[in-house]
Parts: sequence; C-alpha cells; structure tokens
Amino acid sequence: MTRRPAFVVWFVLPAALTAIGLTIAMLTVLQYSVRASIHGSLDVGGFSSLATWGKLRALADNPDALSAYCTLYPNPGNLLPIMCSAMKKDYSEHLMDGLFVLHNPFARHPLPSGLLSHPRLCEVNVVSDGELIMTAPDDFLLLRMIKTMKVRDLPEQA
Repeated sequence: MTRRPAFVVWFVLPAALTAIGLTIAMLTVLQYSVRASIHGSLDVGGFSSLATWGKLRALADNPDALSAYCTLYPNPGNLLPIMCSAMKKDYSEHLMDGLFVLHNPFARHPLPSGLLSHPRLCEVNVVSDGELIMTAPDDFLLLRMIKTMKVRDLPEQA
C-alpha cells in the first residue's frame, strides 16, 4: 500500500478547495451582475472621467501647492474647446464638475428629466430618433490636467 505524500493533504487539497470556493463565489456574482444588466432595468446612470486623484487635488484647500491646472470647457459654436490655465492658488473646482447623468431610454420606469439636475452636471437624454440631448452649464468641465512641480535643493558642486 502506497502512502500519499503529506504535502498533498496539507497544501494541494486546501488550495483546490479554495479555488473551487472562489469559482463558485465568482459565478454567483456574475449571475447577479447579468441579471442586473437586463435591458431596461437601470433607470439612470452616472459617469465621470474626472473622478480621479486630480479631483481630490483640485478640491484640496492648499493654495501653496506648486500645481498648474489646465482645463478644457465647451466653446459654443466651435469644435475647439476653450483652454484655461491657472496655478492652484487661483483655481477652484466643484465636487460635481465633470459629472454626467445618463438617462436610459429603455428603462421600464424612467425617471423624469431634471429630477437629478444640478447646476454643475450634464444631463444626457435620448429622444425617439436616437439624438442625444445634453443639458449642461456653459462652463462644464470637459478635461482637467495637473502638472505638479517638486522643488529640490541641488547639491553644491565642488
């Protein structure tokens, strides 16, 4: 009679059981995520490409920061946006800047347009012919780039 090596019992078996358990857990989560994305189940969604560490830096009350902010805003009647640049001491941003609220045209129970409106966000609706209607402030934040400078003392050269 051959005896199994001890490492099979102590290492391989727990690892296999853990892998099976994780697989079952992931399949359960996948099942619920597929159910949640059934066509028309979401009434409204939000999106912001500007919810980053840069948002935290822009909201921070640190006027002495050596950061330069470059921002883009819509330019009515022109394809090229308006570009603005400012140092941190001259720059401010609202928490809702750059946030989109997207209304699902296939929702079973759609929320009325304007229910989630705020002066700083863009609300997007789809009309029956597929055209996107975007309601946003004139100075809606499209893009923000931050350049932070770090000052170092240079060692004296002999």
